Amino acid sequence: MIDYAKYENMSKKQLTNALMSVEKKEQKIRQESQAKLKDVQELAFFLKSKIKESTDNQKSVPYIESKSYKIARQREMLRTKKEQESLAKEVENLVYKDYADEL
Repeated sequence: MIDYAKYENMSKKQLTNALMSVEKKEQKIRQESQAKLKDVQELAFFLKSKIKESTDNQKSVPYIESKSYKIARQREMLRTKKEQESLAKEVENLVYKDYADEL
């Protein structure tokens, strides 16, 4: 909090000295703030570039070539005809089910 009352009875020379002191403080604070801001901006740029680099280097595998697909196909081949028909019927029931009462 600023105590303006202490400046009320100062001479012109004292006020001028106080003003020069305040302007020096202001300049110092600006320089420190700009330096900190520059550091933060550089860090943000670095982090963005690292994130972009990591996403650019990701390898994607088509689903058909994935382990999940191969395991699913193996399990599918092991099912009996009766199990396959039962699953097909279950899927069909879910697809054509009336979901109006669930809204």
